[in-house]
Amino acid sequence: MAAPDVFERRSRIDAPAAEVFAWHLRDGAFERLLPPGDGTIVLERTGSIEQDTMRVTLSVPVLGPIRQRWDVRHEGYVAGHRFVDVMERGPFSHWRHEHRIEVIDDGSCELVDHVEYSLPAGALGRTFGGGIVRRRLDSMFDHRHAVTRNDVSAHTAASLEPLRIELVGRWRDRALQQQVAAFLATGGHLVATPRPLAGARDVHEFSDPDVRITQDETCDMCVELRDGPNREVDLVGSAVMDPRRVLSSIVALRATA
Repeated sequence: MAAPDVFERRSRIDAPAAEVFAWHLRDGAFERLLPPGDGTIVLERTGSIEQDTMRVTLSVPVLGPIRQRWDVRHEGYVAGHRFVDVMERGPFSHWRHEHRIEVIDDGSCELVDHVEYSLPAGALGRTFGGGIVRRRLDSMFDHRHAVTRNDVSAHTAASLEPLRIELVGRWRDRALQQQVAAFLATGGHLVATPRPLAGARDVHEFSDPDVRITQDETCDMCVELRDGPNREVDLVGSAVMDPRRVLSSIVALRATA
């Protein structure tokens, strides 16, 4: 059998290694790292990374409406340093992805993603598909490293204690709902999915009128996506598509409460 292809991406993160590693273990990290807009769906997730028992099943778009199942198991956990995901079923003949956090100094670390993979059909698959896969990996890990760096930085700057946060009202944009919930969860917050609006107090609003942050008797913070006749159009290109805007408004409301 030919040796697998190797892809590696390294990035400096200006945050302690322990915090960057902890971010990867929190609820929401997996969803935050999914390639944006490619239609990947998490079908099932069970177990724990820390106990080497996590298994994830994805539905991955291949061509048009054609989708493929991708089953992954996690192994090789070393606290504060490493975990590995291995494909059991999916588009590759072999896939092993090692996530590592390497200490630089007390306030910074290096994020390392090391992937070993083999395409189906051996040399033929590598000849005709190798370049496409390499470009997709470049794009995917550019996104993953940028999200990790920016999200960790945002949560560190916010310096909030864990909050009970609820998404309230009607969220017809499921992708936006998922990303807001995932981002807040990676900050250690307990996030509940949409429920009807209740009486609110201490209202703080974005400059973007699509979203407001409120408080009521059932939660520390409520995030409401306002409805309107052009909701689908309004959100395209809106600054509120960046979930970090939600955190900024939560911080502002906490400061005035």
